[in-house]
Amino acid sequence: MPGERQDFFAIRPHPYAALVEGQIKRLEARKEVIAEAKATITNEQTLAKLADLDQFYTLYYESSRDLLKQLKSEILDNKT
Repeated sequence: MPGERQDFFAIRPHPYAALVEGQIKRLEARKEVIAEAKATITNEQTLAKLADLDQFYTLYYESSRDLLKQLKSEILDNKT
């Protein structure tokens, strides 16, 4: 029957903030792995690559936090 699925599936309220929160948790875990690797690796080339990767994840993490802050602000603004 056409349109039947709409009765079974729904997107929860504010799914994008939750999506970004999950991404932030995964980024934190990745940064921990990088920190552990940097503590045990002595090869300079590998350390340089890890530093680049760490910088990438730092920028990604910070921008994700900014995005989450903005999303939560919009949620609060829409409630008032």
